[in-house]
Amino acid sequence: MNQKLLKLENLLRFHTIYRQLHSLCQRRALRQWRHGFSSAYPVWTAQLCAWPWPTDVLNGAALSQYRLLVTKKKK
Repeated sequence: MNQKLLKLENLLRFHTIYRQLHSLCQRRALRQWRHGFSSAYPVWTAQLCAWPWPTDVLNGAALSQYRLLVTKKKK
């Protein structure tokens, strides 16, 4: 049971870290679009950062792990 709880915590940590990195990346891309592309950042980096990852998969995995833990605790 402790291993499953650790897996859930790791999934949630990964999700929050991803959200923070994604928001930083989007801010950088928006800044570049406002001021025009500088030579320091190539165009392809801004395009890669603007693409969102499927967060629904992460949320679904975390929720399914949580449901498993809750049902095992009740039994």
